[in-house]
Amino acid sequence: MEEQGLKKEKIASIIQDEILTGIFSAGEYLPPERDLAERFEVSRPVVHEALLILQSKGLIIMRPRHGCTVNDFTSFISMGLLTELYRNKQISEPEKIEADLVEFRQFILAHIIKKLITQISKLSVKERFHFFLPLNNKILFSLPEDIETSAIEDFEFYRTLIELSDNPIFLLTFETAKEIYKHQFKQFLCEDLSYADKIPEYKQLFFNALVEADEETALRIMAQLTRPETYRDGAYHK
Repeated sequence: MEEQGLKKEKIASIIQDEILTGIFSAGEYLPPERDLAERFEVSRPVVHEALLILQSKGLIIMRPRHGCTVNDFTSFISMGLLTELYRNKQISEPEKIEADLVEFRQFILAHIIKKLITQISKLSVKERFHFFLPLNNKILFSLPEDIETSAIEDFEFYRTLIELSDNPIFLLTFETAKEIYKHQFKQFLCEDLSYADKIPEYKQLFFNALVEADEETALRIMAQLTRPETYRDGAYHK
């Protein structure tokens, strides 16, 4: 079963690259599953699973007995598709997309911080510490030298913060953007983990500000943590 899973992921990746590089154009039919199965030397169910992956990303539309057509990205886009286009440099003005994503992320987190500070302001410092303990447990990276693991754990830190606010809509929105978040985290670091060495230190300062119910400091540190410049040049100012 594991080998089959690897096969469908690889097939999906190959076809995805062919779509994003223009080998298959918008509105064009992909070859039938039978032909794809012969091409990749796998069974038709494996090909079908690979196509389902592509459909979940918004790259194709599957119609029973009619085949699969490539989506027109100008008229339809999902978060999954945006991730793939961004990752494969198929978006015009990627810097603007990056800036918009940062702005959206900061908007959500600023709202969450203000809500949490209001929520815990009447608690004692000890009670606040226990309230934010799930967040404190996610400050450190388990494998600082592994950028993929660090990206996932960085996502989980902010996901936990949103969970504490008990806002299901923001949580769902953030969860939907998980893949593009991970990719952007790695882009912020420019594949150089040396700039990530002090991120846990900054997160600890953020945690301390929350426990102290210091909204101004918490917002300022969060703004720094969500700016790409902080990761790319190591610039952080307390």
